[in-house]
Amino acid sequence: MQEVAALYEVVFQQAMNLKKVESVIAAHTNVQFHLAYDGSKLVGFKIGFARDHERFYSWSGGVLPEYQNLGVASSLMQRQHDWCKAKGFKCIETRTLNKFVDMLRLNLKFGFQIVGTINSSDDKIKIIMEKKI
Repeated sequence: MQEVAALYEVVFQQAMNLKKVESVIAAHTNVQFHLAYDGSKLVGFKIGFARDHERFYSWSGGVLPEYQNLGVASSLMQRQHDWCKAKGFKCIETRTLNKFVDMLRLNLKFGFQIVGTINSSDDKIKIIMEKKI
């Protein structure tokens, strides 16, 4: 978890709230971490969990800046989606902010649709996306 937290801090320019991550992991089933390495160096991650028996929530992910645009995020997303299909999930949901344009593009490329928006606790609008699988 420390490796993921260090990568998160580089990607998002803020510390990962480890207490929140631990709380989410404890509260949900089918928690999945998909990790990408270059040798022994963690270069990307994708975390998600089951909302219920049909819906999976792709919660967080990131790739080190020097490994972006090399297919790492696509590979992590594909692995997550393949795992979800194998487990019988019918839908994957994710949320993002408009400032993460590359993530929006990747989600659209992988068949996600924008289904709504919500105001987050820090007065930013989150874009809700989902994909039927």
